[in-house]
Amino acid sequence: HYGKGGFWESSEIGERDQILNKLNHRYQVTSFIAGSIFLWALYHLGLYFMRREDKASLFISLFSFFLVLRILTTGERLIGVIFPEISMDNLIRLEFSTAYIAAGVFAYFYRLVFPETLGKHSITFVFLALSPFIISLFFSVAEFSQLAIYYQVLLIFICIRIIFAILKAFKYGKTKSVLSLVGFIFIFLTVLNDTLYQNNIINTTNLIPFGFLGFILFQGYILSYGFTRAYSDIAKLKENLEISNGQLSNLKEGLEDLIVARTKELEESKINIQQLNEFARAINSTIRLEIILEKAYQYLKKDLNCDSLILFLIDEKKEMVVFHKGVFADHYDQEVEAKFSVRGFIFSHDR
Repeated sequence: HYGKGGFWESSEIGERDQILNKLNHRYQVTSFIAGSIFLWALYHLGLYFMRREDKASLFISLFSFFLVLRILTTGERLIGVIFPEISMDNLIRLEFSTAYIAAGVFAYFYRLVFPETLGKHSITFVFLALSPFIISLFFSVAEFSQLAIYYQVLLIFICIRIIFAILKAFKYGKTKSVLSLVGFIFIFLTVLNDTLYQNNIINTTNLIPFGFLGFILFQGYILSYGFTRAYSDIAKLKENLEISNGQLSNLKEGLEDLIVARTKELEESKINIQQLNEFARAINSTIRLEIILEKAYQYLKKDLNCDSLILFLIDEKKEMVVFHKGVFADHYDQEVEAKFSVRGFIFSHDR
C-alpha cells in the first residue's frame, strides 16, 4: 500500500450504465493519449534508425515509451485490464520506476537539444539526484512511496533548470528556442498541477499526459521547421553548386584554349630553337663567309620571309663601305647583284 492512505477522490453514486459509460470514457481518453504518444515514440525511433547520429530522436522515443507505461499504470490503471495477472505491488513499482527513469531520460534529451546551455554537470547532478529514488524501489511500497514528495520537488527543479537553459539558448536560435519554450511550458504547468493535486492542495486531476500532448504538437512543429530549413539549405546549396559548376566549366574551356595556345607557342619556340641550333652548327662547321651568309639567308627566309641578304664590309684603306656578297631570291637576275657590286658608301670615323 502507499505511504499515504485514504480516498484520493470523492465517491460517486449512480446507475450501473452511467458508471460504466464514465469508466469507458476514461478508458477511451487514456487509450487515445497513450496511443498518440506511442506512435510518436515509434516515429522518432524510426528517425533514429535512419540517422544514427541523431541521439535526440532516440531519447525522446525512450521517454515517450516510459511515459506510455506511466499513463497505463496511473489513473484507471489500464495496464491492469490488459494484464490482469499483474500484482498491485509490481504495478506500483512500475508506476514509480517509469516516473524516475523518464525524468532522467527527458533531461538528457534536452541536454542533446541544447548542449551549449545545458551542461554535462547539470545532467550528472540530475542522475545522481535520481539514484536514491531508483534504489528505493527495492524496499517496500510503503517506504519508497513516502519519497514521492521529494521526487516531485526534484522534478520541479529539473523543469526550472531546463527552462533556464532554453532561455539562454535564444542567442543561438530564436525560432527554435521560442517553440521549445512554449512546448515545455505545457509540461511545466501540468507538472505543477499534478504535484499540487497529488498532495491534496488543489482538487483537479492528473494533467501530465495532456501536457505532453501539447509538447508533442510543438515538438512536431519544431521537427517540421527543421526539415523545412534543411530542404531550403539543400536548395540553396544546389543552386550554388550549379553556379560553381558553370563557372568551372567556363574556366575549363578557357584553360583548354589557353593550353592549346600555349602548346602552339611552345611548339613554335621549339622549332625556332631547332633552326637556331642547325644554323649554329652550320656556322661552326665552316669558316667561309659565303657559306655562312647562305645559311643565314635560308634561316631568315624561312622564319622572316626574307627576300634577299646583302653583306657590306668596311674598306679602311678606301674609307668606304663596299659590297662584299649578296644572296638574292630566284626572281632577281644577275644585273641586281652587279648594281650592288659597284655601289659603295663613304665611311667617316667622325660619324
